[in-house]
Amino acid sequence: MRAGAHTGTAHPGKELAAWRQRLRNETRTAGVFTNAELDGLEGLVRGYLAQAIAPDTSLAQCAQITMRGSIKIGRWLPFRA
Repeated sequence: MRAGAHTGTAHPGKELAAWRQRLRNETRTAGVFTNAELDGLEGLVRGYLAQAIAPDTSLAQCAQITMRGSIKIGRWLPFRA
């Protein structure tokens, strides 16, 4: 099998739905945001995050990030990630 080839199951949609449900049911917390989270960051980044995230905001344990668009490989092709 070539590198990067899909090796998923026959029903990836069911697995994804089960994974999403498990994440929704997760009750543990990763803590809360404090100014200590900003230690070591550059000034502009530190200032932005200090304004964007209120103190004592619950920290997420994970995030699902999706992306879609098009990429030019000879011709423009759609992609999702």
